[in-house]
Amino acid sequence: MCFLNDGRLEIGNILTEQEIKPFLMARKNFLFASSVNGARALCLRFSLIRTAKIHGLDPYRYYVEILEQIPHCQSVGDYGALLPWYIQLEKVGMAAAA
Repeated sequence: MCFLNDGRLEIGNILTEQEIKPFLMARKNFLFASSVNGARALCLRFSLIRTAKIHGLDPYRYYVEILEQIPHCQSVGDYGALLPWYIQLEKVGMAAAA
């Protein structure tokens, strides 16, 4: 009912449903993680891939770039520079238009 009082609110949640669809499609993969740590690792990787896609980056190139740079990070700022909104686009490329 809140959307009736505030015109800025969406009537539906289709955008949210579209964002969680990959998680629903992959839930069988989570069943076979075989450990809590394995499931956490899978979620972390999935989160990195989805975040790259949301920011228009090529997920594979982004993933390779951050894995190459993490061993050289010495401060929180170094890790922060690897976030998709700070990373240099020429290194990770842009995702192909869907």
